[in-house]
Amino acid sequence: MSIPLCTGFEPFASWPVAERSERLLGTARILVTGSSGFVGRHVVRELCAQGAQVTGLDRVAPRARPEGWQFVLGDVSESQGIAPMLATLQPTHVIHLAGVLEQAGLDHAAQLNGNVIATMRLLDAIIASRCAPRVLIASSSAVYGRARPEELPLREESPLRPVTPYGISKVAQEMVALQYHLSQQLWTVRVRSFNLIGPEQPAGFLPSDVARQIAAAERGQAPAVIRVGSLLPRRDYTDVRDAARAYALLAMHGAAGAVYNVCTGRSVAIKECVERLIGFSTVPVQIEAEASKMRATGISEQVGSRERLTQATGWQPQVAFEQSLRDLLETCRIGVQETAWSVPA
Repeated sequence: MSIPLCTGFEPFASWPVAERSERLLGTARILVTGSSGFVGRHVVRELCAQGAQVTGLDRVAPRARPEGWQFVLGDVSESQGIAPMLATLQPTHVIHLAGVLEQAGLDHAAQLNGNVIATMRLLDAIIASRCAPRVLIASSSAVYGRARPEELPLREESPLRPVTPYGISKVAQEMVALQYHLSQQLWTVRVRSFNLIGPEQPAGFLPSDVARQIAAAERGQAPAVIRVGSLLPRRDYTDVRDAARAYALLAMHGAAGAVYNVCTGRSVAIKECVERLIGFSTVPVQIEAEASKMRATGISEQVGSRERLTQATGWQPQVAFEQSLRDLLETCRIGVQETAWSVPA
């Protein structure tokens, strides 16, 4: 005997991606490594807002804990300690953000240990725990390195020509994720974020360094002079909150073994970024070039294509570049007030 469908019934697969994501996230148990970091904090907030059951893992305790998630102090590189936690938690998804950022003076071994070896140990722990989550690996556009003008915008199949130790480590990390998918049947997806920007961005990145200098100058804690490297390069900036949405969507709807760019598809000159931030300043600010801030990578422009991401998830950037800068500067102002940052003269 056949049972008639209810009037107006639509198969789940035919629902809009955003609506399906909300339903799926509401039943998901998600482990976020690097949850106390810049991207991690925003990813946790996004997942909690969607109703997911979230556990954060980091070597550093979070500054503030949103309601509805738990935190575990730990290191992903210690697989023997992580495996029992995974066995207990049985996550449906793992968003792997922990790693070593690009930093001047950091040697190759530190980059490889933090981004490659640690990822291998995490994946080994997942296999040992006998859980079968979807694993999202956060890579970077640094894997593309120096592209020719005719190769822009960069697509996921574009050549990989990393020009920094960090870029090399992210290529290797991606290959580890792909190898575990192919040989161990682990569900992995790789995500190449281009330049991220927005509130709470840490020091060490041009937008946040400029914003910090402006905030300190406004409070009279530093000279009203912004010292920067070359203003000519162009970069594809994505708001970190938009990136967090993309990660959540790809964790749910990305294809196993695939790789996706997270970007806007529009490049902005560093000069425009600096000038807009200065335009928000409440005090007159000057710009000075500083040789020590010049980078030798020789990447004049980097811009990506988000076509694959949008086709898979419907994702579109929502936060305007100007709003990202305003919010970044505002969090820097709060930080200057609370911690009285010391900005080099």
